Amino acid sequence: MLKTRPSRALAKPCLEVSLTTQPVTLTFSQPMIPIGSRDTPVLTLDPPVPATWIWRDRCTLVLDTELPRATRYKLTLPQGARSLDGSELGTREWEVSLAGPSVYQVTPAPSARLELQPTLRLAFDQKIDPEALLPLVRLRVGRRRYALQAVERATPCELAFRPTLPLPRDTRVVLELPAGLPSQEGPERSEKARRFDFRTIAPLRMLRRGLLEWLSSPVASEPLRI
Repeated sequence: MLKTRPSRALAKPCLEVSLTTQPVTLTFSQPMIPIGSRDTPVLTLDPPVPATWIWRDRCTLVLDTELPRATRYKLTLPQGARSLDGSELGTREWEVSLAGPSVYQVTPAPSARLELQPTLRLAFDQKIDPEALLPLVRLRVGRRRYALQAVERATPCELAFRPTLPLPRDTRVVLELPAGLPSQEGPERSEKARRFDFRTIAPLRMLRRGLLEWLSSPVASEPLRI
């Protein structure tokens, strides 16, 4: 008797896609384009932003546009995207959330001693409006809060200021940034409060007095004999 093996139906693999951010990247489970092709599917962003997408490889699509920060976007891949084997992907939607402003550099560094009327510079990861942000910044010694005045900044992402009055010498100074700082790029605000501790310069002191003591001694007034 002739025996035959049971036939197996070959299931076409499903096309799937996943999203990661920074940069915004779509990764498909199957090759989407022939070798050498640069055709990209139509994707939309809401709020609308002119965007350019490029293929990193045949399965990976990357957003080649810097999105305005401090904004929540809805990214839509309309129905109709197909892989090379004809598998079709239905409509997909994602939320891409870019956070509000965050400080990544403070000048002078908190480890340095401050002058009595120092210029402080805060570098943010996005554009900020100094007039909206400076009133929220607190510079204090103990419970005393010092008024601040803006100074010229180097970039649109920088906040530069100095106290209007001199700080006391050799004293701990605290710089506080509350949560909820506004951005100039979008409506989202910072989520976390930040604090930086400094210390002002100390009074001038003589650390080594050996030479002066010798010069002021009676021995120093005698002629030097060799």
